[in-house]
Amino acid sequence: MYTQIRKHLILIVAILPLAQLNPTVAQDIITKHSAARIWMDAYLETIKLDGLGPTIHARNLHHIAAAMYDVWTVYNPDKGESFFLGKSKNGFDFEFTGFNPPENRDSAVFVSISYAAFRLMNSRLINYSSKGRTVDNLIFLMEDLGLDPYYSRSNYESGSAADLGNYIANKIFEFGLTESAGDEDGYEGLGFNPNNPPLRPNEPGNPDLYDKNKWQPLAITEYIATKGRDVTLSDWNHLLVLPIDDFLTPHWGDITPFAMTEKERKVIEGNVLKYTIYNDPGPPPYILDANNKKDLAAYQWNFSLVSSWSGQTDPRSEVMMDISPGAIGSTK
Repeated sequence: MYTQIRKHLILIVAILPLAQLNPTVAQDIITKHSAARIWMDAYLETIKLDGLGPTIHARNLHHIAAAMYDVWTVYNPDKGESFFLGKSKNGFDFEFTGFNPPENRDSAVFVSISYAAFRLMNSRLINYSSKGRTVDNLIFLMEDLGLDPYYSRSNYESGSAADLGNYIANKIFEFGLTESAGDEDGYEGLGFNPNNPPLRPNEPGNPDLYDKNKWQPLAITEYIATKGRDVTLSDWNHLLVLPIDDFLTPHWGDITPFAMTEKERKVIEGNVLKYTIYNDPGPPPYILDANNKKDLAAYQWNFSLVSSWSGQTDPRSEVMMDISPGAIGSTK
């Protein structure tokens, strides 16, 4: 999608002033693709190149969508209520004193949304190890749109559309830092260490498994070295393989939710810390002892079902299944 957009836009770069779109050209672009569509497509492409976990990208997508939506509400105050702007979230104030939009509202909205999306994406991605694969593409997209990616002023009270976008992005980024998600340190989290040593597929059996009811990480780098790399993958894909798996964002329950409520929230006691979770499904079947045949049978059934279904996967198969919300719906 980005490639198609870029082919369309590259023809107009030379006539566009930086930090401001030509009104006629901006209207032409908006007719074909909204700014929100362009930047969401850009971030989806970024996900493919990044390699971070789905929890991290889900939060980023929420914040990017909220930033663009809040821009829209500034220009359309009678049609919607802001999500962040002018409100307080978890003790963080998103101060806002109002905005006098420029005369060409359509172009201004496009500029504001573009700066809000780009600035927030750039602020997050610049700290990721993948920035060499991702940030440059976003900079190129800004330039293709005729916008200056290095323009960082945020004095929205001046009436600048670009400043408004930068301001909203900066405030959401600052808010994110107060959540202790780990934006600045790789989302490591605190207080979680697996009970079991890693399973090494290049070695027979699993002799070091300590607790069958606890998660066990994988250590597959030696297995890959023995088996050989998948030649269909890009070189950078292999950089994503850790020597030992990390448990992905175990602290994510403390992040401000966007689709869950307080009534779905639960705090559970860990060995060291307390963990906040939402929509707790309860514990899985455990392996206990021979006397607890019901629980043991449930565990064996689940275990064998995973193996059975996994055995049906074949990379050569051309059978496709659409599991998108538009095809089968989403959870309520």
